[in-house]
Amino acid sequence: MAIDSFLARFVIVILLLLIFAFLARNLKIFILAFIASRSFFAIFYNVRILGGFNVLEFAGIFFPAVLLLYWMRNLKFKFINSRATKVYFLVVFWVSISTLIYIVSYGFGGGRSLSSFIRIINGLSVFIVLPFFFSKKKDMESLLNAFLVSTFFPLVQGLLQMLLKTDILGMGTSVSRGEQADYFMYYGLYHKYDGYAWAALAGGLVLIYKLSISNQRPKRNIYFYQILFGFYLILSLITLSRTLIISMAIIIIFMVLAQKAKALRLVPILLVFLIIGGGFFQSRVQQLITRSEFELKVVRGDAPIEYGFHGRVSLWKDKLQEFNQLPFVNRLIGTDIRIGPHSDYVQWMFTYGYIGVALYILLLLILFTNIFKNIMWVREKGVPYLYAYGLLALAGIIIWIMEGTIHNVSQYLDYSYMIIGNGAIFLALCRNYSENSAYKNSVYFIKNKIYSGT
Repeated sequence: MAIDSFLARFVIVILLLLIFAFLARNLKIFILAFIASRSFFAIFYNVRILGGFNVLEFAGIFFPAVLLLYWMRNLKFKFINSRATKVYFLVVFWVSISTLIYIVSYGFGGGRSLSSFIRIINGLSVFIVLPFFFSKKKDMESLLNAFLVSTFFPLVQGLLQMLLKTDILGMGTSVSRGEQADYFMYYGLYHKYDGYAWAALAGGLVLIYKLSISNQRPKRNIYFYQILFGFYLILSLITLSRTLIISMAIIIIFMVLAQKAKALRLVPILLVFLIIGGGFFQSRVQQLITRSEFELKVVRGDAPIEYGFHGRVSLWKDKLQEFNQLPFVNRLIGTDIRIGPHSDYVQWMFTYGYIGVALYILLLLILFTNIFKNIMWVREKGVPYLYAYGLLALAGIIIWIMEGTIHNVSQYLDYSYMIIGNGAIFLALCRNYSENSAYKNSVYFIKNKIYSGT
């Protein structure tokens, strides 16, 4: 039966849901399976089940519900990262109040969707629960492996699409030309390049860790990860996403920081990819420049600032004028103004008011400072795997903050699972290491007192 048959996809979805319901009995396996297969689930996004929700929408409700129910029943509302978690709860509390006021004022038929609230709950659920299940190095590495597996399907799909320039297996891929046919835009599922961009980003983040600890692995693993990173770079180029290219540059910088002397290992594989795919790289870079024509004119001063960020500045300016004309109370608690997926910070201000965007920025700053301080601490203590993992977490939160200027990062569940989840686990691992070190030191001190007779 063809994969694009609705009946075939519906049957597959039901089978997958039954499997996940069974796996939910062991929450760690359930989480790993869910993360690893999420990109494959996206194939069935237009299959609607259970009250009209499509598969991704249902998964976005089902996953945090399972985590939070377990947290309430089995963990008795405990949490590890105390300060950051309290701020996260404060953010969710305000989002709840703002949404409730909006519903009372405008009803469910207004412009604000409850899906935004559910996506924020997804981030909270992984931040609270994941540190309890991935509290050891081995567990953390199994989660990173699950994220790496989740990138393989869009990676293969994107590379095949680039080579064949056609639909791949009837899974919704397509190729689109620019306005003047000067560049190709490769789109994946549901006519977006999100899946490709996410695979390149998530894969690159995981490889910050994998390549930095590869001295503890067989050499064949080093070569595999190097080649894989080369493919992620190619995947990032087929999207022609300027933001993604910057994010990949950030990842390369953190790879160098993580590997130090071993960073030169990346050079040969990058040279090989440049030589083999020289024409491709040259073509995509030229098309990237063509797509960025307006932005380059703004930088040179040949075009007004409104053309900046692919026209987003003009959109922000118009909507901000509308926002500023509203009563102060509305601007404080949230409005009905929408700008689409064109800036997390601007949309949070419009949707949840000054209070909402201030709390959101506070949360990001706390995560950034906590992760940075703990990286400095584990570096001083000499814990290589925690240092590498911390660099992964720090690179992730920097990319989140940077991409949030022009994208609605908080509305992408994969960003929450990868960046928020690993950030929370890193902070918890540092706390566990600190407590274990303190305990060992205290035992050693007591023994020395006993042996010395003091």
